[in-house]
Amino acid sequence: MPSIFLKTISATVTRRMKSPQADLCRAVAAGVVPVEATNRSGVLKSKGLPLLMAAAGCLAACDGSSPATDASTPLASHSAQVALRIDVPSDKKLPSLTALAYRASFSGISAREVLRLVDPLADGTGTLVAGDCELRDLDKASAALAARGDGIELEELRGVVIASADLASDKTPTFELPELLRPSPRLFPDLASSIGGVVAEGGPIGLADLPLRLHVTEGTVAAGGSETVLAVPSPSWLRQLNGNVPIGGSAISVSQDLRLIIGTEGKDETIVEIRPFGATVALACSLPASDAAAMPNETAFVVSGELLARLVIAARGTPGAPIAASLDVVRRADQPLSPAHGQLAVQGAVEVRTSTMVELRP
Repeated sequence: MPSIFLKTISATVTRRMKSPQADLCRAVAAGVVPVEATNRSGVLKSKGLPLLMAAAGCLAACDGSSPATDASTPLASHSAQVALRIDVPSDKKLPSLTALAYRASFSGISAREVLRLVDPLADGTGTLVAGDCELRDLDKASAALAARGDGIELEELRGVVIASADLASDKTPTFELPELLRPSPRLFPDLASSIGGVVAEGGPIGLADLPLRLHVTEGTVAAGGSETVLAVPSPSWLRQLNGNVPIGGSAISVSQDLRLIIGTEGKDETIVEIRPFGATVALACSLPASDAAAMPNETAFVVSGELLARLVIAARGTPGAPIAASLDVVRRADQPLSPAHGQLAVQGAVEVRTSTMVELRP
C-alpha cells in the first residue's frame, strides 16, 4: 500500500511508551526500512536518503540510552485495524488491492480518527451526515494532536494474510485459498511528530477481477489466531460530471457548483472525495440515499462552488493556475474480525475506490 502523505509539522511531542527512534532501530535491525516510502496519495515520495540519515541517527541512539520524555498524556487507548482497499480505474482497467494492518496506542482522539491520520484514504464518512461535505486538513489535525500533548504510537499487526474467498465453501481449508497479499513491516514515515512506529503494509497488487469476498487471517488458527470473510462492496461510478460523460482530465470550474450523477447500487455508504495531488487536504462528501423512483441506482449530488474554492485555497496551489486532482467515488464496509484468543479486537474494513483525474480551474 502506498505510504502516508502527511507533511512535516514543526511541533514535537514525546511519548510515554516506546520511542520512534527505538522503533526505527528495531526496523533497521530487522532489515525492514524501505529504500523508498511512497505517500498514500500516490504522488509525493520520500527518497531513500532521508530514511538512511534517520536510520543512521537512530543507530547512534541505540546504545542503551533512554530517550528524553516529558509529562505528556499517557497513550492509554488502544485499537487494532486491518484496512483493505481496492482501486478500480475509471477506464475499467484491472483493479488493484492494497492492505494496511496495525495496532495503535493513542490519546486525545478516537480509533476512527487514528485511522484517518494513519491512512487518510480509509476514513470513510467519519462524522459526516448523509448529504453533507467537509474539508479535511491532515496538517491541522496532526498539529493539533501534538499541541495538546497527545500522540499515536503504531505497531505492525503481524501474521495477516489476505486471500480470495470467492470460490471457497465452509469446508475449504484455509491453506487451499489463493493467497493475494501478505503485509510486511514498514517504518511509518517520521513526517508528523505526533505519530510514529511501524505498520504492516502490502500492495498494490493487480487482481484478475473484482472479488466478491476476501478472507483475512490474523496469525495461525492453530495458535489461537482468527479468520474472517469480509464482503467487498459493489463499486460506484461517476456517470456524469456537469452533464457530460466524465473523461480523464475533465475541467472543473471552482467558480460554479459541481453537478454529479453517481451510480450507486447496494446499501454501503458512498463517499465522493476530491483530492488535489501533492496536498494534505481533501473535500469529502457523504451521498444521501438515492431516489429509487426518480433515478434507480443513481444519485444526483451537487458540490458548491464555495467549497471547491476553499479546497483550492487550502491546497496552496499557484494562484490562478489549475490544480490536478483525483475525483474518487468510494464504497466502504466495516466489519470486526473474528476475535483471536487473548488478543485485542481487530476492526476490519474494505473499500472500493473508483477514480477519475480532473483539473480544478479558477
